Amino acid sequence: MSGKETNNNDIYDGFKRRAEQITKDRVNKISKTSRMNKTVGLMLTTFVGSVYLYSMFAVKQEKFLDEIVDIEESKQVN
Repeated sequence: MSGKETNNNDIYDGFKRRAEQITKDRVNKISKTSRMNKTVGLMLTTFVGSVYLYSMFAVKQEKFLDEIVDIEESKQVN
């Protein structure tokens, strides 16, 4: 009987090793995907933040509106 038990243990060990390898492959794939997602997210966040800051400094909304008000006041004075 011990020969048959050894044979069964070898079969179970083979399935166990194969399952462990499949799990390792899955974890590696998920970690690569996760790392790539984080990298793309960081790049997009940086891009959006840069565009936002550029547009705020380029337009300078408050000064633009103040200049319009000053022009209208100078027209009313004349």
